[in-house]
Amino acid sequence: MMPTHSGAEPLPKIEKLNAGNHLAWFANMEHMLKLKNCWTAVKEEPPIRVARILQEEAPTPSRAELDVIVAGTPTTEAGKVAKSKARAQLGTLDWQRLDEVAMATMHLHVEPVHHVTFRVSKTAREAWEKLQMAFRSQSMAMALEMRRQLSGIRMKAEEPMLEYINRGTLLQYELGQLGQGPPESDLVAAILGGVPSAYDTTVELLSGQETLTMAKVTDRLMATEVRHKALYGSGSDQAVAFGAMPFTTASAHPNNRREVEVSANCG
Repeated sequence: MMPTHSGAEPLPKIEKLNAGNHLAWFANMEHMLKLKNCWTAVKEEPPIRVARILQEEAPTPSRAELDVIVAGTPTTEAGKVAKSKARAQLGTLDWQRLDEVAMATMHLHVEPVHHVTFRVSKTAREAWEKLQMAFRSQSMAMALEMRRQLSGIRMKAEEPMLEYINRGTLLQYELGQLGQGPPESDLVAAILGGVPSAYDTTVELLSGQETLTMAKVTDRLMATEVRHKALYGSGSDQAVAFGAMPFTTASAHPNNRREVEVSANCG
């Protein structure tokens, strides 16, 4: 398939790859390459017939010449062989175009310090793997920090419940991108352990259930938030106090978190 972008809207812009954004960059670049229909050149090796032709030193005929051969009706065995080869060569030209678009797209979205990666890479797939390798050691340090953040996550005063839950879910997703995604039960326990004590009743009810998913936790916590807003109003002093309540009724320090145990069978 030739790379195209059929949408009327321009492709979204993404920040250039640097030391501080590589997790988001790899995720965003994957989607951009999918929009351009060239992600296949990064994700997969070329088909066997294409790989064989790419290894040959003989020049490939132009697309126009190949189209003529493919459009013809061969009457001899040699003609049929030539037509079959022409189809394979057209497939090779398509693959090379996919690779060129993927390579150029990535090159235009990295800081100059990474340009050398594209000079020494023969394919977009090779460039992608080298970029990932370059950030692997840094990713380990980031994974440790993100695990610390997830285990200590807490809801901020006046923070909407959905934003709080999304912060935790994003940490889980980014850890997954590093191959170290925690199980859903860990995310559930972290989220429940970080809400104010005003949610104690909801947390207690949820913690006693054998099967617990983030979808169920999200529904219950947001329902509690809605009930509170209906009683006190989102902008009232009571609402502010509700969001700022300590994390256990006996908590002597606002950074203390409730410890919540969740079955590993959740999900």
